[in-house]
Amino acid sequence: MEEIAVRRARGEKMPYLHLQPTGGDEESQLLAAQGIEFLIRSVRALGVYRKTIRGVHLTRSLSGEYVTQTINSPSMPAFEGTFWQRYRQAVDHVNKIDQHDPFEDPAIAGLFDVIEPAYVTYEFSYKSRDEWLDKIRRQRMAMTGVYFTG
Repeated sequence: MEEIAVRRARGEKMPYLHLQPTGGDEESQLLAAQGIEFLIRSVRALGVYRKTIRGVHLTRSLSGEYVTQTINSPSMPAFEGTFWQRYRQAVDHVNKIDQHDPFEDPAIAGLFDVIEPAYVTYEFSYKSRDEWLDKIRRQRMAMTGVYFTG
């Protein structure tokens, strides 16, 4: 695990998670599971303040290897060209960090044993409607047993 930070937005504390995979799918799954456990422990540690979490942006990014390489590189990426070319390069860089993939490990449902947000947002990157719907389906499968009432 490379980074877990709690950030504040409009007085709400929202967990934001990036994990560091170093190997193949099996190792990535292990790191994702460890990250979920750490996330839940971190939210529990907020104590009474976890009741102030009104919304969760629920998306998984396994980008630690890229982040580590970027941080350890002698210089930050040099964006060149016109404004719009530099903008596109910056967007590509951010997308490598915040990948907007679904959680597939059912352990993520445990997060909702410790918080009761009013809003849960799925924000996925996708190239087709079918890919988008598949990501929604996969994350909903991981969330089986979590019921949101309104």
